[in-house]
Amino acid sequence: MGICSHFVLMANHSITDTIGELIDDNGYTLTAHCGNKKCGRHVSIDLAKLAEKLGRDHGAMAKDLLPKMHCTVCKSRFSAISLSPKNTGGF
Repeated sequence: MGICSHFVLMANHSITDTIGELIDDNGYTLTAHCGNKKCGRHVSIDLAKLAEKLGRDHGAMAKDLLPKMHCTVCKSRFSAISLSPKNTGGF
């Protein structure tokens, strides 16, 4: 297990390179975190809408997405994104 950019690597899983792959894998949630400490907002990203705007082949790494995103509340740039497995109702 290790950390790459803002994504956590899980055993036997690889980092998804594109937005389209995130959608096709259908097992992940992408969350963006506001960089303004006074705001502190975090929001789940609608991957289908993101693909419509940026294209399915657009990179899904933090370096690819963060420059394109900002907080809709305070207008600050997002400082981090996290990729998490969807909750499957397990423990």
